[in-house]
Amino acid sequence: MAVFRYLFIVLLVLANTVLAADTQIQKEGREKQKAIEALEARSRNGIIEFTKKQWEELVFVNPRPYDVVVLWNVRPGKCEHCQEA
Repeated sequence: MAVFRYLFIVLLVLANTVLAADTQIQKEGREKQKAIEALEARSRNGIIEFTKKQWEELVFVNPRPYDVVVLWNVRPGKCEHCQEA
């Protein structure tokens, strides 16, 4: 009987760990969503121009509880690959 109590306690601890991790992921997602909404509010026509850091944090790395539509546009003279061609 003691073994079953021990297993039950271990399962409870594991379940709480998983729930805590899920809650942390949801919190990070909400914070990122607020950041993206702030960028959108400051943008013209709802189009956000990301810096490299913003791209990595808000688009590339999960959790991301929002969709991102990407339009690649390069300003004249700013494309290293175009200058090589």
